[in-house]
Order: sequence, then C-alpha cells, then structure tokens
Amino acid sequence: MKLRIKESFNYIYELESALLEKKDFDLDKLFTRYKFPISMRKFHAKNIELLQKEIQP
Repeated sequence: MKLRIKESFNYIYELESALLEKKDFDLDKLFTRYKFPISMRKFHAKNIELLQKEIQP
C-alpha cells in the first residue's frame, strides 16, 4: 500500500511538472505498471484535465 501511495504522488508530481513545463508526459513509463493500459488512458486524461484547472492562474 505504501508503494502504491508513493507511486501515485510521483505520478501527480511528474504530470504536473510536464504540464507546467509544456513537455510530453512519459505514458510508456506510466503504463508499464498496468496490465490493461488502454483502460488507464481515460483516467490519465481526466487527471490532466483536473491538474490543468488547478495550475491555471
């Protein structure tokens, strides 16, 4: 459980950094941990949407 929490925080940090720096996020790195990466794309897209709302001035 602790590993999953750590991975989640790292994901959010890396995604936020990519958005702020206007760089591509490494999806391959993210999806290697999941058995069904296609289904994770919709969750990732929603996370992008939420983070963009949070970081807009």
